[in-house]
Amino acid sequence: MSHQEMNEITDELTTAVQSVVESFEPYRAEHRPDREETERWLIWNNKTYERLGVIQLGGKEQSLSVLEKKVLLRSRAMDLLRNVA
Repeated sequence: MSHQEMNEITDELTTAVQSVVESFEPYRAEHRPDREETERWLIWNNKTYERLGVIQLGGKEQSLSVLEKKVLLRSRAMDLLRNVA
């Protein structure tokens, strides 16, 4: 997979996470890779800047289809937001 294709998939996954998180004001999500985990997103309160948590894909989840990854990430984002509420 080319670097461009990887960026496009990351953008697509980021949009999927943001669509769930940002429907709940004042929360935001941003792609925040680190050295070992490239598919991870930080979720925070945009008013207080409080970090709510990180959702990520790891291990065998890397081999899922893009659609399966989107579903899994949306579910994890929703679970995190439910725990905050």
